Amino acid sequence: MSEPERPPHVRLTIVSPEQVLFDGRVEWVQVPLEDGLIGIWPGHGPLIAALAPGEIEYYSAEGLHRLAIQSGHLRVTETRCVVMISRLEGSEETFSAQDGRGDLFDQISRVLDESLSENGSGRMEESQRAASQ
Repeated sequence: MSEPERPPHVRLTIVSPEQVLFDGRVEWVQVPLEDGLIGIWPGHGPLIAALAPGEIEYYSAEGLHRLAIQSGHLRVTETRCVVMISRLEGSEETFSAQDGRGDLFDQISRVLDESLSENGSGRMEESQRAASQ
């Protein structure tokens, strides 16, 4: 048996509650997690994890990029990597529910979770049916 062909790239989306910092195709992503660095390559297994202070590195058609962060969350599927940043390095600002942006961050997390799930459309249909009853 031959191994399944892995996707040629990972779609990386880096978001804060205020803006999309990056959205595009990359060859790989390296992210700091609470228990060490992790590399995300095309075909990576599903993963949800908390980010730790450090640098996100990724390689796109434009070359190597780095972004210093303090905290956030990571969501990975076979073809997509979403990094939700709640605090950038060097920023005293933390996005939290206290200033209303934390609610936005939670909403972004829920929407991305639904759009990334294998059965996202089924779950959305179920929730719409439940809401209409």
